[in-house]
Amino acid sequence: MEMKQTPVSRQKFMKDFVRLFKNEVDEISNNGYQDFLLPPGTSSFQEFLIKCNKCYDCISVCPNESLRVSHNINSKINEYPVIIPEVTPCFSCTDFPCVNACETGALKLDNRNKPLGTIKIIEENCFAFQGHFCSSCINSCPKTGTALLSDELGRPVINNDVCDGCGICINVCPSEKTAIRILEERN
Repeated sequence: MEMKQTPVSRQKFMKDFVRLFKNEVDEISNNGYQDFLLPPGTSSFQEFLIKCNKCYDCISVCPNESLRVSHNINSKINEYPVIIPEVTPCFSCTDFPCVNACETGALKLDNRNKPLGTIKIIEENCFAFQGHFCSSCINSCPKTGTALLSDELGRPVINNDVCDGCGICINVCPSEKTAIRILEERN
């Protein structure tokens, strides 16, 4: 028995694909998480959106290429400079070239020590919480032994009083499902 396939137009395929992707993105953002961090030196999400003129001077001076242009067309942050930790986290340069390059006041040296975000472990996706040995995030944290600690069972514990939300832990996490997320509450 021969199965007859119904042809699908390119336009219909693209619409369905975009709709599926959009639903996936909406589902992630509605859970109280986000996939980006604002650049160092921001005081608040709203002030950043008002003051940033999208000149991208901060992006051009970032020595680690951590800053990039957001291409999330369904977001207020579209076309603004952001850090996407899964791609390249912030390495917290001591001289803050991104902040010094900003002439609009969207990034200020007074705010350079303010956390970039609040990080949360998603226990059901974390290898260590599933009984497997993994200490990738703990070993990679630049604030060794203070921001990301290990409990008595070897599981990661975040000290949000010390963690600056740089996203290095997100970048090094080997879990296929995201085991470390950024909470929307910081911005």
